[in-house]
Amino acid sequence: MTTYQERFEAILPELRGIVERMAQPFDADVEEYRDDEFGLSFIVKRVEDTLWVTANLDDGAHANLPESGNVVVRVDIGEESVLTIIPHNLSDDVYVSFSDDEMWEDKLEWIRVRTVDVIDAISAWKVEEGLAL
Repeated sequence: MTTYQERFEAILPELRGIVERMAQPFDADVEEYRDDEFGLSFIVKRVEDTLWVTANLDDGAHANLPESGNVVVRVDIGEESVLTIIPHNLSDDVYVSFSDDEMWEDKLEWIRVRTVDVIDAISAWKVEEGLAL
């Protein structure tokens, strides 16, 4: 049986690479965090706003599905969510066993493919204030 922490350690190198590709156009530093959830984050600043991007391992125990989870990417401005990416949302595979390596690779691929959506959302937000890249 694979635990939450073991799954995070297993996906961390690949997830870090994906999040670093999201942050690179904005010269943002990616930081790892381990609080109630484990994940990676970076911020992008505007004159009076800060946009926060997180990619975390969502624990299925919160949905009464212990020993399972998902990877969730969020783009937030303050309390407002701009973009949320949840692989296999609204399907039976939204939460998968921490020990199912094949499904976890599929979830990371889902996030990898959506990298451009995160970059586009941040770029559009920066353009709003005339701060185009």
